[in-house]
Amino acid sequence: TRNIAILVPNITNSFFSNLVNEICKTFNKKKYNVMLYNTSESRDLEREAIRNIAAQRVNFVIAILVKSNYTNNPLKRLQSLGVNCILLDRDVENYTFNGVFLDNYSGSYEITKRLLEEGHKNIGIITGESTITSSNERLKGYKDAFKDCGLNIDENNIFKGKFNIETGEKAVEYFKNRNITALYSVNNQILLGVLKKSLEINKHLRLACFEEDDVIRALGIDVLACKIPVDEISEVLLQSLEEIKDGKTYIKPILIK
Repeated sequence: TRNIAILVPNITNSFFSNLVNEICKTFNKKKYNVMLYNTSESRDLEREAIRNIAAQRVNFVIAILVKSNYTNNPLKRLQSLGVNCILLDRDVENYTFNGVFLDNYSGSYEITKRLLEEGHKNIGIITGESTITSSNERLKGYKDAFKDCGLNIDENNIFKGKFNIETGEKAVEYFKNRNITALYSVNNQILLGVLKKSLEINKHLRLACFEEDDVIRALGIDVLACKIPVDEISEVLLQSLEEIKDGKTYIKPILIK
């Protein structure tokens, strides 16, 4: 059989939908059958999906898990059946898996550095869950860019929430009375929440987002962002699974000039 299953935490997120679409195209060319399991950022749905996958004849599993810290190995059932599992986008802290990840740190560092070079010193950042490694890595990139420029970090300019629209909306309320000149959302769902409250945003506020969003770009909204090389990620995934490569591969996002 040439069956592959993908665990994705939120298919409505354009980052994940674009990524999954490219993976499907890449693997379909190689005559793989791709099964998609959307877990809606729910650990219960993730467990159910893993049980269902275990009952299928699946060769490979590409897993974007709902969090990064697990008490028990979340993929143990599949591994015990000899299924080749590889992590995508979100790493797991307590267990060692092969994986293909974005270099979240460098992408966030470059975005923050660019904002600083543009003259912004009071930059608000809206982060996702601290239980997800990509969120923590993006926050670290933000902080290190300040440090490397010899600038102090104002902890009050860090708004911690979740990777969703509601967090962006709440952050606009939080930053409304703070004297920031730029606002950096660490994912596109957060940015959508910021834009939803756009009437309450200073029109001169510089917006930034970790990943480029095609819809926002089509609307002509100026947002500093990184292009995510989904084609490269898909090819590396295919190679990693077919050649059963051990280790982790990091793909660098491309800052849009």
